[in-house]
Amino acid sequence: MDIRIEYKEFIKDSQNDIVTIKVGMAGYQSDGTKVYDESFMWNPPWDKRIPRSEYPRPDRAAREKWKDESDRIACQLLDEKYESWESGIRNSRDYDIHRSKAELKILEEVQEIKSIVPEASAS
Repeated sequence: MDIRIEYKEFIKDSQNDIVTIKVGMAGYQSDGTKVYDESFMWNPPWDKRIPRSEYPRPDRAAREKWKDESDRIACQLLDEKYESWESGIRNSRDYDIHRSKAELKILEEVQEIKSIVPEASAS
């Protein structure tokens, strides 16, 4: 069972800060077949909004080259915001609902396969 989330769309305010994120959740069986694909909207807290100019965040290799301490501090603060996004999304009610639906859909597909192919249930 494989459930993946991705950020599909960013809605920004008049100051160009990201205020809403369209989060996609997809569920895959072990053979890679997609059996669930839905989205939900999530709003980061006011103090965790990320300016559009700071998304996507620089990759690790680019950040390693920064020698200036103020750049490193700014990057660390940005990383903390991204981590709070991940945590906030995974702790949201919508995430729980969609994850449960994806898990159920994957299990339904597995049960359906076992009922069609008897030897699959023997293994």
